Amino acid sequence: WSDIDLTLLPVDEAHPLVERAIKSLFMSLQETVARGTGTKIGYALRYPSDAPGLDGKTRSGLLDARVVVGPPNPYTVLTNALWSHFPVADFLIEKIAETKVNWSRTNDSPRVVQPDLKVGAGGLRSFQTANWIRAALGERMERPSSAYERVLACRNVLHLVSDRFTDKFSHERR
Repeated sequence: WSDIDLTLLPVDEAHPLVERAIKSLFMSLQETVARGTGTKIGYALRYPSDAPGLDGKTRSGLLDARVVVGPPNPYTVLTNALWSHFPVADFLIEKIAETKVNWSRTNDSPRVVQPDLKVGAGGLRSFQTANWIRAALGERMERPSSAYERVLACRNVLHLVSDRFTDKFSHERR
């Protein structure tokens, strides 16, 4: 029940058919993958010139980005533009505030009976946010640990057994 987020980077942003081609690709993905599996697919069309105006959520996503298909040059150009306009202090403040909001809605401790495996303290987002902060500070991002992989596996099983999107263990029966 997780989603897939794609960022599409055209090689030639000035080409008149770029947006039409990307919309066609997205519609094809919706018909074949999304409808067939029930997986939500989101996409964004990004250009290096977008880098100065990106919000923190988009910046976070791009910090985790990787090339799936196509030439690596557009990704390299976008990444260089992202870092040349990266507002480190604002980004750090935003990530800390985001974490506080998430924990106020869930719990600020992982030692709870019904933990939120995605945004609760000690959940997947805790590791991701720590990595984004590392990157913003110029440090290398860490690879997921076996503990992270276990939490991710639990979340996937939770989605499977509940037959719906949910990140919180619950005593309630459906």
